[in-house]
Amino acid sequence: MALWDIAGKQAGLPLWRLLGGSPRKSVPVYASKLRLSEPRYAAEACARAVQRGFKGIKLHEINIDTVAAARSATGDDIALMLDVNCPWSYSEALTMGKALLPSQLTWLEEPIWPPEDVDGLARLRHSREIPLAAGENAANAWGFKALADAVDILQPSITKIGVTEFVKVGGVAELSGRDFTPHSPYFGPGYLATLQMAAVFPRMAWMEYFSVELEMPIFGDSALLNADGTVDIPQGPGLGADPNPEVIRRYRVA
Repeated sequence: MALWDIAGKQAGLPLWRLLGGSPRKSVPVYASKLRLSEPRYAAEACARAVQRGFKGIKLHEINIDTVAAARSATGDDIALMLDVNCPWSYSEALTMGKALLPSQLTWLEEPIWPPEDVDGLARLRHSREIPLAAGENAANAWGFKALADAVDILQPSITKIGVTEFVKVGGVAELSGRDFTPHSPYFGPGYLATLQMAAVFPRMAWMEYFSVELEMPIFGDSALLNADGTVDIPQGPGLGADPNPEVIRRYRVA
């Protein structure tokens, strides 16, 4: 990411233009919540996210009642996603998937352990009604080539595979007809780089927005949440924005 940032600055272009992307101004983001466990806490957090303008929310719960409480708080018009972080066997995931149907999930993320159990994911995809998402643990485009036959939504993490490999994964998504929604619960360069990828790949329907408020925004007025639940793609050279020197000074550890 650092080298691509340098290349963009040398050329005087934002990364999306350097890579031949589209002049997309903004991207819808969903609020990615920490695991709250208790139904009432999840419901309160989701209600606040809706008030802030988010049109999508991702939970990290493994409790059916907590997910149901969150759905009751959001209403039916908000997209609700669930990342369970690989807790179940295939049979457990099958049972839980059926129990989650009333919550009308937009996708179920990484339901099976281990995450590289592509065969288990493929069997699950063909036996339930909730779209499956995975990919944050895949290391390169070859890993996503296998995942494309097993899940509905590919989720590369740019901080783990880098810009060059991310672009290859975008090609895999295009060729396989899979949706493309990156894993990006980041505040720093990974956040900016993923925003740039949203312009490189206009079909990216959502971007993950880590729903924890910083005391001071790292990039000043750039890449902040808009009232309509979108984030503008920074148009500066390279990754689009640079850290605010005052924030670095204030939080420097001696």
